[in-house]
Amino acid sequence: MTLDTHGFFSPDMNQFRIAVKSQEPTKAWFDYAHDFNTFALDLIRDQKTPPFSDTQRFTLAALFIRAHQSFQAAMMLAENGMIGDARAVLRTAVEGVIAMYGLAADPAFTDRLADDYRLNQRKLANVVLNEPAFTAFCRPQEIAQMQATVREVDALKAARGLNAIIWDQISAKHCSDLYPLLYRPLSMDGTHTNLDAIQRHMEVDGSGRIVGLKGGPDAGGVVEVMKFACLTVLWAVEPISRAFPCDGTQCRIQDYLRRFRDLPGGEA
Repeated sequence: MTLDTHGFFSPDMNQFRIAVKSQEPTKAWFDYAHDFNTFALDLIRDQKTPPFSDTQRFTLAALFIRAHQSFQAAMMLAENGMIGDARAVLRTAVEGVIAMYGLAADPAFTDRLADDYRLNQRKLANVVLNEPAFTAFCRPQEIAQMQATVREVDALKAARGLNAIIWDQISAKHCSDLYPLLYRPLSMDGTHTNLDAIQRHMEVDGSGRIVGLKGGPDAGGVVEVMKFACLTVLWAVEPISRAFPCDGTQCRIQDYLRRFRDLPGGEA
C-alpha cells in the first residue's frame, strides 16, 4: 500500500479525494464551499483597490484576501484528510477576521495593528540580543539594527504607551460570538498541542480501546472542518461587503446563509 511508503504523496490519495468529494455528507459541503468560493472571488474581483492612504479600507481588503486564501487552503487540506492542519490554518484566518471587525468599527485599529507589530519586533530583537549563542551568528550591522529597534519601540512606549492586541477582547467588543464559536475550538486542537490534538493520531477499535497510531488521511473530521471554513468566510464577507458595497451582495449573503443552515449539521 503506497500510503505506508509515500504518505500523503501517495497516488492512492487521489481515490480518497474523489471519495470525500463525491459521497455524502461531505459532498454537500464541498459543493457548497466551491460555489461560495466563486462568490468570494467575485467580491475580490469587484473591489476597486483603494489607495494606500485609505488605510482602513486598504487593510480590510488585504485581510479579506488573506482569509479567503486560508479558506481555500483549508478546503485543500480537508479533501486530503489533513484535519489538524486544516484547523490550524482556519484558526489563523479567524484571527484575521476578528481584526476585520475591529477595523470596520474603528479606522484607528490600523494603529493598534502597527503597535502590536512593533512590540513583537522588540520582543524578537530582545530574544536574540539577550542570548550570546544567538548574537554569535549575527553580523555587527544586524545587532545594531536590533538594538535600534529596541530603542525606538522603548521610546514610543514611554511617549504614548503601546499595548499588545488581545484577541478575545477585540472579539468581545466587535464580534462577540466569533471567539467562542470559531477561535477557541480551532485553537484547542488546531494550533495547540494537547490531548485533543494527540487523539487525532490514535487508532481506536469499536470498543474505544486504543490499538495503535495513525498518520494517514482522516475522513472523520472533514464535515466539521468544512463547516468551520465556510463559517469563517461567511463572517468575513459581512464587513467587506459594507466597506465595498455592491448591488445584490446582501441578497447573495442571505442566500448562502440559508443554504448553509440546510447542509448536514449546518443548523448547529
